[in-house]
Amino acid sequence: MVTSPSSARNVNYEGIRCDTYEWRLYAGLNSDHDGWDTTVTNGFTRIENGTLNSYHAALYQDYLCANKMPTGNAKQILENIRYKRTATSLVH
Repeated sequence: MVTSPSSARNVNYEGIRCDTYEWRLYAGLNSDHDGWDTTVTNGFTRIENGTLNSYHAALYQDYLCANKMPTGNAKQILENIRYKRTATSLVH
């Protein structure tokens, strides 16, 4: 879920490939807000830095991937996001 400064929300089910620096949209919250709309599905697309959807790059670089590999298991990654422990903040 991405929330804008004006509190607008965009809820998507997406995936990121660490080995290829790509992202994919699997589904978005439907207009009734009670399920997923899978008609919005797309193929994997290269992550672009500095674009409107720069959150893909931020998630990839700060939380999800390092050296083209996941930074940990799902539980570890979620905890790092929850407590804002980025890849650079974990370097000692």
